Amino acid sequence: ILLGFAKQQPFAFQHDGKPHGQGWFDENDFAVVAADPRFMIIKVHARCLKCILVAAHAPHSGADIDTIEIFWQQVSQAVPKKYDGWPRVLLADANCRFGDCPNQHISDHDSEISTAKSDAFCQFVASQNLFIPASFSTCHTGPSGTWCHPNGDWTRNDVIGVDMTWPLLTCRSWIDTHIDVSLQKDDHRPACVSIMWHSETVQAR
Repeated sequence: ILLGFAKQQPFAFQHDGKPHGQGWFDENDFAVVAADPRFMIIKVHARCLKCILVAAHAPHSGADIDTIEIFWQQVSQAVPKKYDGWPRVLLADANCRFGDCPNQHISDHDSEISTAKSDAFCQFVASQNLFIPASFSTCHTGPSGTWCHPNGDWTRNDVIGVDMTWPLLTCRSWIDTHIDVSLQKDDHRPACVSIMWHSETVQAR
C-alpha cells in the first residue's frame, strides 16, 4: 500500500481564491494508525482538515466469503475507538460488484450485479458512514470501469468513499483514462473524486 500527499499544493482556499495560509500539508500532519500488507490507515490532522484515511486492497473475488468478511472486519477494528467521531475517506480496490440494491451509501449508477461476497464491503461502507460518489449519477461522469477483465470487460473494482457528514457543495467523480498505471497491459485505471465545501475559521480575541 502506497499513499501520497501533495505538500506543495494547497487544499484550502480563501473567499478571494488565494491559498489559505493554513491549508497546506506538512509531514507532521500525518500519522500511521495501522499498517498491513493489504491495508493502511492514516490519521490526517492538519489545521484546516482532519480525517481518517483508509486504503485497502480487498481479497480477490475468488476468495471464500469468510476470508472476505474477516478482512473488512480487520480493517474496521484497526481504527481505534478514540477516532469514532473523525470523518473517514476510503481508497479501495474492493474486488466486488455492487449497486443493484441502492441506498444512501451506494447508489445504482452503472450498477453491477452483486453477490454474497459483496456484502462485507457494502456493510463496511455503511458502518463507516461513507458514500461512493462513483455510484451516484449526480456525481459521476464518463465510464465507470477501473479494472479490465481478461475477457475485455471493464468493471468498477477501485472506488473512493467520502464521509457523509461533510457539508459538500460539490462532489465530482470520474475515471482518469490518461494516467497510465499499467505494467504489462492496460488493466487498471485511477478512480478520481473532487470535493468542495465551505468552512469558517473562528479566531478568539
